[in-house]
Amino acid sequence: MLFHRKFNKLTIVILLLILLLCIAKEAYSYSHNDSDTEYDYLNINKENPELRLDDIFTEDVVHSSKQRKRVEDMTLMWKTTILRVPDAVWVLQPFHDVGVNTISAFKEPEPASSDHGYLNLDDINRLYRKVFSNQKDKNFAVSLSERSAKLVNMTDQCEIDITYTLESLMEFDESGEWAFQMFDAAGKLTSGFLKGSFQWLGSYKECIDVSAPQGVINGTDVTFGGFSGQYCQSSWFLKIFGKANIPLNIGICVPSSCRSDKIQKEIKSLWKKIGSIPILNGVTKNLSPSRVVCKSDSIPWKTGDIVVLVLFSIIGALLVMGTTYDVFQRFYFDKRENKVCTNNQLGEEKHPIDQSDSTAVQSKPGNVEITISSPHSAHFSNPECNEAVNTINNELEVYVPTEAAKSDFDVVRSDSLTESFFPKPRKSALLGAIGDILLCFSVYTNGAKLLDATPPKGQLGCVHGIRFLSMSWVILGHTYLFGYPLFENFLEVLELVNTRAFEAVIQGPFSVDTFFLLSGLLVTYLFLRESHKSRTTWFKWVYFYVHRFWRLTPTLMLLLAFDAVLWKHLGSGPYWPEEGTEGTKCSNYWWRNLLYINNMWNQTYMCMPWTWYLANDMQFYIISPLFLSIFKSHTLISVGVVGGLMLTSWISTGVLSSVYKLNSMFMQLRDAEALIAASNDQQAYFNIIYIKPWCRIGPYLVGVIVSFLLYRTGKRTNFLNKWLVLLCWLIAAGLCLSVVYGTYHVDMSNSTTSLYNTLSRTAWAVGVGWVIYACVTGHGGFIDTLLSWRFWIPLSRLTYCAYLIHPLVMYWYYLSSKTTMYVTHPLMVINFLAFTVVSYSLALMASLAFESPMMALEKFIVSKIDL
Repeated sequence: MLFHRKFNKLTIVILLLILLLCIAKEAYSYSHNDSDTEYDYLNINKENPELRLDDIFTEDVVHSSKQRKRVEDMTLMWKTTILRVPDAVWVLQPFHDVGVNTISAFKEPEPASSDHGYLNLDDINRLYRKVFSNQKDKNFAVSLSERSAKLVNMTDQCEIDITYTLESLMEFDESGEWAFQMFDAAGKLTSGFLKGSFQWLGSYKECIDVSAPQGVINGTDVTFGGFSGQYCQSSWFLKIFGKANIPLNIGICVPSSCRSDKIQKEIKSLWKKIGSIPILNGVTKNLSPSRVVCKSDSIPWKTGDIVVLVLFSIIGALLVMGTTYDVFQRFYFDKRENKVCTNNQLGEEKHPIDQSDSTAVQSKPGNVEITISSPHSAHFSNPECNEAVNTINNELEVYVPTEAAKSDFDVVRSDSLTESFFPKPRKSALLGAIGDILLCFSVYTNGAKLLDATPPKGQLGCVHGIRFLSMSWVILGHTYLFGYPLFENFLEVLELVNTRAFEAVIQGPFSVDTFFLLSGLLVTYLFLRESHKSRTTWFKWVYFYVHRFWRLTPTLMLLLAFDAVLWKHLGSGPYWPEEGTEGTKCSNYWWRNLLYINNMWNQTYMCMPWTWYLANDMQFYIISPLFLSIFKSHTLISVGVVGGLMLTSWISTGVLSSVYKLNSMFMQLRDAEALIAASNDQQAYFNIIYIKPWCRIGPYLVGVIVSFLLYRTGKRTNFLNKWLVLLCWLIAAGLCLSVVYGTYHVDMSNSTTSLYNTLSRTAWAVGVGWVIYACVTGHGGFIDTLLSWRFWIPLSRLTYCAYLIHPLVMYWYYLSSKTTMYVTHPLMVINFLAFTVVSYSLALMASLAFESPMMALEKFIVSKIDL
């Protein structure tokens, strides 16, 4: 109730401000020669030609009976159309207190003809004719050249154009239509203010479409007009409960000759004058102007933008050439060679293996090469023809690196997990090494492997489903989080999300812990599985790191370059940031992303803030040899290292949470007061705990432990007692459900909150870890069937690029909006599905353009040095 009472008062104050600004606008008009006959009732006269807007509050500017009568008529008009109350004089009474003599003109008019004190339609029509009947009078609508004579004394073009706009607005005919368009495009108080409608945007498109006619004052070189509309957004901070500032944005349409700093200076000067009124002093303390940002019609192209565009064009050309060369070799050159072999063979004898899908496996020192023949391959008895066909025929070769490289797994996608994911480039039969490099960029070959849904043997099939579903959870949470600045019913949204069911969306950050779990699981699992095949040398350990860096970095940096310099050219609107979503952060701090140390700084100084996760994952990967290298020879020591790291993480998180008294993110969303009270805590939690590796390594280490267990289990399945299996499922479900739903409307002490922050993410990882262990060992039942569905496999491979791209898609959609958004759950579900589809579609394109070619190039280089 306190909140609503404050906003009821604010509504009244806003109406006062609108009334005040209307008076100020009229006062900005200038006088004509005959003050006795003029209708410029709030303007300067001959005796006081320099009276300005600021003097309205201290000077009596009503000089004639006609002016006074017009003020009375306008007052009656305001009462009739805005206030709709019998007694409106109280609205203007505060001006008496500050000595504004013009208030004497605002006396209560005679009672209207209707008995109940309100004006009927006939009264309104009569009043309108009474106020505006003389609009065509020559004394009221003086010629533009005469009324613009005072512009000669102005030196600032912005001031000239604003004066011209105000005068044209009072024309009331077609000549001033463009000025009325500017006024109409400006933001105004809308309904729903008490529900959180703090964005009064106006009409962006209507504003920028304004074109003012140009003119020159006779006998001078002073020009006016000839400008276009420029949309600006005035930002204010509204303080409620004395604790937090709510941003209030108001769209204004000004001449294109005006700069942001000029408009901002005038607004602050006017607001300072308003603050001098005692009755409004409290308003100015709780509502303060912040800044004015004007939008450009087009964003200029800088040198860096052009360089990145050229780089992307080169990559596009390589994709076209590589794909064209691949298709030509497959469908023209290969057929010709097959025909030559067929004609030269001594006799046709089918290979013992049928011509349908066949696989031949050859072992090489240090690696395994798997050749998958095409269903259309022919096998001949002539060895020479066989060799020729095998060299250039329609084959796909897959290079599986040694244990050091195979142990490299990304949290969101791993090429080792899908052995046939990245094909080794087909051998070029025409251009040699250059052809081999071009084939690395073949969309045809890479696309076939990306979209292949055949479950590879010896893999953890359930991981594909877990990975995609976790990424979908991230997108769902970001759908609500990224769009909140546009929410028209922000306070109503707090009620929509204040349900136990919605906790599943609010607690979406636990999906990131699932990715950490998968990362630790896969790195350890494949390293242990392959470590017995060959001895691990120091060179292979170097390649262990190089391979990881090469897999992640090219795609990351190319998308970072796109975000930093090209993304800003994709849209426009009142929310659109002309410097891009990152501003200057990427140009200043991109090297932190390159070195994967960007999580060591606060979010304010992070380029692509969502990549904090990659920094953590790379840091975990770097220290993984501490326990991987000694597991087989010193198992207890390896387990002890893992346990020590886990204990250190718990202690660090608990101490930081207790000392800084941090609440977990998104725990307090019950109402506006709780949200405001927790807003600063949430930001501190993000910077101190959420993105720091010493607080987030717990789930990664759980993944390592699950891998140890799978390694010890071997190939055994269905070996656990069914009651034990049921108990483990109940414990896992209890852990996951408790950390997600357990904090709903619970007031926890500082010690309890610290305990929750310390153990909740590890507990979640333990629950998901059991799901993986049960599915792999045959205790998963229908859950294993669902998570191992082959449909997830292509989507799982695209998760890394989808993770990088989906925030850019959301920013583009939300920030290019020309209006606010009234939020409902059905609308957000539709947005979520659209974001998922678009993000994964673009992820496919990014993977084909960046990720797959880079991995194919790596395999080509490795094959040359025979690693």
